[in-house]
Amino acid sequence: MTLAGRLKLAVIISSLFLVVMMGILSYIMYLDNQGYNNSYRYQELQITLSQLSGELWQLRQYEDFQALERAIDLSLTLDAQIQGLNQHQNARLGHIEKANTNLRTLMGLYPRTQDALNSENLNMLMARINTILLSMQDEVGELRHQLVARQHEAKKLMLVVIALLLFMSKTVVILFNLNTLKLFRRGLDNLESGIRQLASGDMASKVPEEVENPEFTTLSQHFNRMKQELKDSTISRADLQDEVNKRTELLQLQKEKLKYEAEHDPLTQVYSRNAFARILEQSLKRLQRNGGTGALLFIDINKFKPINDNYGHNIGDHVLITVARRIAYTLRQSDMISRLGGDEFVVWLEPIESPKQLDVVVEKLLDKLHQDIGFQNVHLLIDVSIGVAFYPEDGSNIEALLEVADKNMYACKRGAPKGYVSSSPR
Repeated sequence: MTLAGRLKLAVIISSLFLVVMMGILSYIMYLDNQGYNNSYRYQELQITLSQLSGELWQLRQYEDFQALERAIDLSLTLDAQIQGLNQHQNARLGHIEKANTNLRTLMGLYPRTQDALNSENLNMLMARINTILLSMQDEVGELRHQLVARQHEAKKLMLVVIALLLFMSKTVVILFNLNTLKLFRRGLDNLESGIRQLASGDMASKVPEEVENPEFTTLSQHFNRMKQELKDSTISRADLQDEVNKRTELLQLQKEKLKYEAEHDPLTQVYSRNAFARILEQSLKRLQRNGGTGALLFIDINKFKPINDNYGHNIGDHVLITVARRIAYTLRQSDMISRLGGDEFVVWLEPIESPKQLDVVVEKLLDKLHQDIGFQNVHLLIDVSIGVAFYPEDGSNIEALLEVADKNMYACKRGAPKGYVSSSPR
């Protein structure tokens, strides 16, 4: 598999894991919403049962027959509320519904005349009604408790799955990229060894042809063919030396080209994310030793997606290339730029001694980026959001600086009078 193919496969693997995790998160949100709705309905059941108990108490205490009618109405309301819940998921709802029917039947037996209100049968009737009512309240409380427990277990399981997926995805991508880096370095080492042998006059040895790495296989084949042609020729030593120098220079150029392609974004030709991280890490170590300062700019093109949607990807690509060139043109020799992906760029400024110095740099960037972009009879004016992180105030490593700059960039999207947002007073 080619290096480009490996990089694409790494992106595909990461995207698949991301889609799966988004699906799980959506399912967790669905469970949470469903649990809230069911809990609310069970709460309504408990409220209705409490109201029903109150009406029966008023009936017995004050001999209020209107309270009996209200109690019967509440029992009917309870039936409707039970029907609103999914009875297929819990058989206890059926028990509660049956108990409610029995309760309504017993309430229908309650005498409507004063003569029978103090009879022993009435006391037994009320005792039976109270027993059923307490049983229903216990059942509803237990159902609500079970619902909360199920929701908790389901969420906990989903979180464990997400953690496992994150671990697996990171492990797979890291191992895959390490293997790609190993193949790349091995191919470079073989070419360097072949070049040194050729420079020393060794015409018999050959560079191993890496089957796993098509790019270096092609280079190795050309190199070995060149050595064989040189070996078979009968030209003079001076001519041979001249030919060797030419071929060596060609191989060196090819090597540098491969290295350049590995370290630069293929569209904008600025540093790739990995190359930028490696160089920035070296810069941070140097600043830590020397006590120096710097600033990381996170630049995002506002409303870039509509440009792609309305004018096509050719126009969108031209906008990205133009933005990258304008940023690079504005920067100092000590600064560097990288494309993180999509419409996001990062810039490292070193040194930055004061906010005023940063204001000057950002003003130059904005003046350059706000100029008209023309391509294929289309003229566009773009705007950008810039978030800033200062070293060492906002962080002493790449991850911390990127996090602060990214947060400030989104704050800039919400409005920034200076054209950028930073979190350090400096």
